Formats: sequence, structure tokens, C-alpha cells
Amino acid sequence: MHFSGALLSGDRIRANYHSENAKDRNERNRLISRILIFISPYAVITILIYLIK
Repeated sequence: MHFSGALLSGDRIRANYHSENAKDRNERNRLISRILIFISPYAVITILIYLIK
């Protein structure tokens, strides 16, 4: 979904997509979404600290 597979080539992404079922794919995407939601306040704080200094 978001960053999963961001550094892979197209053939690897297609192979991974076809090797997993829909349930596993949805579970992985939910996990990635939760991680991004958890990390986002820390990213904002980091950017603010960078801009203030």
C-alpha cells in the first residue's frame, strides 16, 4: 500500500502480489497503515525541530 515495496522493481512487486492471498495482503496493509498513523506525530515533531534550529 504505502511504502511496502517502495524499493522493489515491478517484477518483484507482481511476484509478491500473486504469491499472497487477499487476507494476508489486507492484514499487511492494515499493519502498515497503523504504523504510519503511529509515526506521523513523531515525523511532524522532527520536522518542526529541524525548522526551528
